[in-house]
Amino acid sequence: MNFRRVSMILAVLMLQLSVSPAFAERDFSKLNLFFDYIDDYYYETVDEEALFEELYQSLFNSLDPNSAYFAPEEYRIFTEDSEGSFGGIGVTISKEEGYITVVQVFDYSPAGTAGVAAGDRIVAVDGEEIEEVPLDVAAAMIRGEVGTEVILTLEREGRTFSLEVIRDVITIENATHEIIDGIGYLRISRFAENVNIEIHEAIRDFIQADVKGIVVDLRDNSGGRVDVVVSAVDLFLPQGDPILRIDYRAYRDEFYESRVKGLAQPLVVMVNGASASASEIFAAAIKDNDRGIILGETTYGKGTVQSVMPLTDRTGFKLTVAQYLSAKGGTIEGVGVLPDIEFHDSPRFSVDFAPLKTSRDLYIGESSLTVYGVQERLVALGAEIEKDGVLGPRTLGAVNDFLKARDRETSTFVSKETLTYMEAFFRGDSGEDPMLLKALELLQ
Repeated sequence: MNFRRVSMILAVLMLQLSVSPAFAERDFSKLNLFFDYIDDYYYETVDEEALFEELYQSLFNSLDPNSAYFAPEEYRIFTEDSEGSFGGIGVTISKEEGYITVVQVFDYSPAGTAGVAAGDRIVAVDGEEIEEVPLDVAAAMIRGEVGTEVILTLEREGRTFSLEVIRDVITIENATHEIIDGIGYLRISRFAENVNIEIHEAIRDFIQADVKGIVVDLRDNSGGRVDVVVSAVDLFLPQGDPILRIDYRAYRDEFYESRVKGLAQPLVVMVNGASASASEIFAAAIKDNDRGIILGETTYGKGTVQSVMPLTDRTGFKLTVAQYLSAKGGTIEGVGVLPDIEFHDSPRFSVDFAPLKTSRDLYIGESSLTVYGVQERLVALGAEIEKDGVLGPRTLGAVNDFLKARDRETSTFVSKETLTYMEAFFRGDSGEDPMLLKALELLQ
């Protein structure tokens, strides 16, 4: 085994990347000494490939959470085309406190049907632990061919359990809009390539209706393309206002400012802790130019730019090469955008409840985690039943009481339609949106 290969590998890497002379001239003799000593004296045979992989991982992990090295299979997954026959499960994930965490479960998605909830920590995918896996790779592991199954091992409130989710084509509306009591409401889910077409349609409708104010909802917006968000926020700013600066160390900085005369109606932008990256650029530009009110929670704090580099041995890496600075030069990375008015978003799904599997009916006498989840929800509403996971007469009676109180038809079993309705009820889909009501109040 020749551990001196590290010098050769580093030399090849430097040739591919054209690194600075100062780095190229660095003395790697200490590293070679370590490897030689390990080779000669370590009490077990060392897997050379595994040791080098750990070295590369550590090199990038020591920089920042968004830089990462990809082994061949990880790089293949990372760069895999997810279009066509590949689908997802309908969630937004982020890395929080070192764990891959579900931030959002899309309505009527495979994940929602299977019982995945916002706030769940994903411990493993198909039995493979992912705590040390970069966020992008974890997302790619969850994706797969439409119709195939992925098994998620989840942690929720101290409980660990697994759910089977069937992948499907996930269609997401990047932007939707409506007019509420004379106020334009624009929900932007992601700053994807064509979202500005939808935003222009919304603005056209707002102008025709002569709205007295506009609410832009960026909650759970995980980001998107810089050029897209710059064009979007441009529509709400006076001409010439600064929007963004991208601060590079190796290249000339990039500056963006508004190029058109944007709308002048009073504006409220809603954000929460899952608003990240491009959505933070939007919110920061509005805040720094005193164009509107930022309502909600401090945003996620993702304010860096990554460059992806493939290597000749089918590995690759992504490296943070720049950071976003707000219109006033403020840092977003690790800080986020602070709201002008703090308002905590209602959770879309309580993490205190066991998941509901809504794909089939439940009958008297059966026992399951779904029955336990039903009982938890009913007890939260005041039902006096035991939480034993068994569907008995008292539990069925409590389900029917829940349905009668909401003018819904009762039954001798718990239908999958009832489970879907119950899930939506506790997720908040059937109720009011307190933050939106506050935003509308501010514009009255």
